[in-house]
Amino acid sequence: MHKVDESGHDCLIKLRLVHREGASIFLVDQVVVEQDGRHFWLQPQWIYPPLLGFWEGRAGASVGVVTIGLRNTAAETQIEIPSDGHVVALSDHAHVYRGKLRSPDALKRHKAGAARLRPDGGFDLRLYHHTTMAAKIAIESSGEVRGSAWNFQGNKRLANCSYAYFTSLPSVATEADLHRIAMASDGKLPLRLDQSLDHAPPDVELEVYRESTRNRDQTLWLWVPAEHVSPSHIFVHPRFTLEYEVAQPFIYRVGLKPDGAYRFSRDSASPDQPDLKRFDYVILGDASSPDGLVAPYDEENTAHTFEIQDLGPETVHSFWLSHGNQQLFSGGVEKQQFAQE
Repeated sequence: MHKVDESGHDCLIKLRLVHREGASIFLVDQVVVEQDGRHFWLQPQWIYPPLLGFWEGRAGASVGVVTIGLRNTAAETQIEIPSDGHVVALSDHAHVYRGKLRSPDALKRHKAGAARLRPDGGFDLRLYHHTTMAAKIAIESSGEVRGSAWNFQGNKRLANCSYAYFTSLPSVATEADLHRIAMASDGKLPLRLDQSLDHAPPDVELEVYRESTRNRDQTLWLWVPAEHVSPSHIFVHPRFTLEYEVAQPFIYRVGLKPDGAYRFSRDSASPDQPDLKRFDYVILGDASSPDGLVAPYDEENTAHTFEIQDLGPETVHSFWLSHGNQQLFSGGVEKQQFAQE
């Protein structure tokens, strides 16, 4: 992969086809680019419905995204995904394509982290686990990160899964960093509805895990296969022509069986993880209502979801064409269950 001109870059795009009631979109997980001989990934925060075209046995799709960098920098980006750019179907029902990325901004300043390409066509993300010295020593000696039974909000225990928590942030040094990983020193995360003014008080103060940066001053980093990372929950903004926003773009969770462990050797997660557990849905929170703001964190009380399509032998383009104007949302996928207190 290489820079091809001042506005276009060759890239790898990890995406999946997802359905809500009455609509389907391409949900872009990460975009990997190369500059100066090094690979890094861009993390979409805002994702727009795709535009597709079909002609003479070929197809193409264009998806607009706004990526977010480690310093909260944002870049408007257009991604072109040709049907002949298919690279590999991954085990989490996502697909990797070679495509083109166009952005008026310098990409490196908006990067989310380092990426590593694999011979199988997939890629790994460099992710961080921040903890205490005692916990870090225990993790390194055991060669595994134990799964947590807590939900995103940190106030409910899960019954049928656990999660190993990672982040793209190299350090957690400030209160703002805590907020980016859904924690707070006072246990409250401020959230604002769509219609609120920029400087208005928060519409919701969400109760989250109370934490101090002092308990997150030791860092373990790993190369994590992108397909091990659970898809992020999404805010939908119905007042803005159905824009979609990743609820917590700095949190990367690996789904595991209850009391499961995520195994690694040296600086790399093991490719085969016997405790890995996946769900074929993500929560959709309506950002115009208080309940919708809370839904991606609460993870239990929500009426709206995206379902992830298992494409089988097809690609995202061919499936879209062969299943046009069909109701593909089933409402019957396995979901997270919560322990009865």
